[in-house]
This record gives sequence, C-alpha cells and structure tokens, in this order.
Amino acid sequence: MAKDHTVNKVRGIPDFAYIPFDRAYRLVEPLTKMGGSANTKEFYELICRKKTGWLGLEIKSARVWGLIENKKMILTGKFHKLSSSNDPNEKLEIKRESFLNIPLFKKIFEKYSDTGLPKKEELIRFLESEYNINPTYAPSVVKTLFDSMQKYFREYGKKYLPSKSEIVPKKEIETNLNDFTKKKGSISIKVISPIGNFNLEASSKEEFNKIVKIIEPLWDKGSDTDENQVEGAHET
Repeated sequence: MAKDHTVNKVRGIPDFAYIPFDRAYRLVEPLTKMGGSANTKEFYELICRKKTGWLGLEIKSARVWGLIENKKMILTGKFHKLSSSNDPNEKLEIKRESFLNIPLFKKIFEKYSDTGLPKKEELIRFLESEYNINPTYAPSVVKTLFDSMQKYFREYGKKYLPSKSEIVPKKEIETNLNDFTKKKGSISIKVISPIGNFNLEASSKEEFNKIVKIIEPLWDKGSDTDENQVEGAHET
C-alpha cells in the first residue's frame, strides 16, 4: 500500500519548522506596526502577500519557533525579548533553546550528536520514510535543520557541548579567507555588521586585501558577534 504523503504532521511529533528562525522573525516583525497582533487577513494585507499554502507553512513555522501564538497571530514574549536585547550571547541562547524546543529538530540533533549530520539527500529520505514529511517540503525542513545547526552549534558532531559564545574568532576567519586567495576565480563575502549588510567580491589578491582592510574595523570595534560578523565566503 502506497504511503500517504499528504499529511505534513510528523507521526508522534507535533510540529517542526519549514523556514529558519531568522526568516520567521522577519516574517512576523511587521506585526509590531499593528500593536503586536492581527488576524490572518490583516496580516496578509500588512505584508502585501496573498494567501497560499506555502505562506501558511511559513506562519506555522513562526508559531513553532515560538514567535507568535494563537490564530490571531500575537507576538510572544520571546519575540519581544529578542527584539529588545542588545546582548548577542542572549540572542544566540534564545535561538538555541527555540531550536531544541522543536521535537523533531531535537530528535535529529540527538540522533547525530556524535557523528554529525549525514548528507542532505540522505536526511531528506530519512524524514520522508520515518516521519511521513511531505516530499515537496522535506528539502525545506532539511535546509532549515542544516542552516540552524551550522549557525547555532558550530562544534556539533564532536560530542557537542555548547559554550556561552559561538562567536567566530577573528584569526579563524582570516585563515579561511586567505585559503581562498590560493584558488583561481573570484570569491564573494557576505558581511552582516552594525553599519549594514553588504556583499563584497574579489577576483584578485589585491582586491581581496582591500576587503580584509574593510572588514578589519568591525573586529577592532568589538562587533564580531553572532549577528555581526563575516557570515561566509564561497567561490563564484
């Protein structure tokens, strides 16, 4: 008998998120303009989007992350605590706890805690077969899992014990960036900082060195936090 994949609910596990925490936060943040709550029709108008099945799953994800509650979409204390905090470690801890409060994510976290996550394709098949996740959306769930764990639990898979801070040391990032200068082609670096978010690209060692000089003041000002750091570099 063919398995019914029409049900998105995990067997024995009530909920999971289809989109990452930060994306869910940005989705519901406009509710602050309406005093922190709205019905779904008001919310669709507020964000200028039409009602779709995917938008419904995004909203559901915001609930699962603990950012809104009730069908009327009320911003939670967690949302307000996060938005008012200036402490990067406190924000990181809120996101970690939110991740581990999602039953499916916690289950996966514990299952692979010693070995690290398998390949995405393998995890997609595992979730489809073991938890009956709709194959249309399984890749989104897996991407959310990978993105969250890479961002909030950097030492995961090495008998992980979370430290208070997961800030990437300046020396580690500089070493990684310098490795790219030995390769052919260009690199793109995404920077999230107090002065704004921007992308930098270099196609030569000289251009790369200019990027390093631009990034340098961010550390000197003590702004290398979970939210304010070079997020990554990749070949283009």
